[in-house]
Amino acid sequence: MKNLLLILSTSLLFIGCTQTQTIDIVKAPPPKAKVSNMISKIPIHFKDTGYKNINTQIMVNQIQLDKFLLEIKSQKEWEKKENFLNTLKREKIDFQTHNLLLYHLTEDATTVLFAIDLPKSLNQKITVKIDKEIAKVKTDKATDYALAYLIEKSIKEVTFNDGESNTTVKNRGLN
Repeated sequence: MKNLLLILSTSLLFIGCTQTQTIDIVKAPPPKAKVSNMISKIPIHFKDTGYKNINTQIMVNQIQLDKFLLEIKSQKEWEKKENFLNTLKREKIDFQTHNLLLYHLTEDATTVLFAIDLPKSLNQKITVKIDKEIAKVKTDKATDYALAYLIEKSIKEVTFNDGESNTTVKNRGLN
């Protein structure tokens, strides 16, 4: 009986040692961007003729915001200037932790349909995808649009991707 047990054990050991195994080393997939809570949209009116007066910019303190609001207040040719001003004034921005990002875009088409995706973050960088459908008939008249976001100072940059080009805005982080 001992001999039989010894033969079986040796056979199993021999069989186990002679089988080849393939080990696949798989690299972990790169991290995926996820919807970010480090950036939040401020609900300004999306389209306005007055937006031709502003540039894409980052405001890092209340003094800059107040100066900007005074400049806007004195400008003409706005459709919804009071709405824009009131929305930015109502926003309680803690400039110790956040900055204000205004993004300006211009389109030459008569009709443009936009779909603004939720901002996604990866490695302290934010991407905002802007899908647009432009009418077949274009006009010489440009239309101005703007987006406003509250962004954490820890964010390195925000990239707006409209499918044709990327516009990257470098954040001015913690001082």
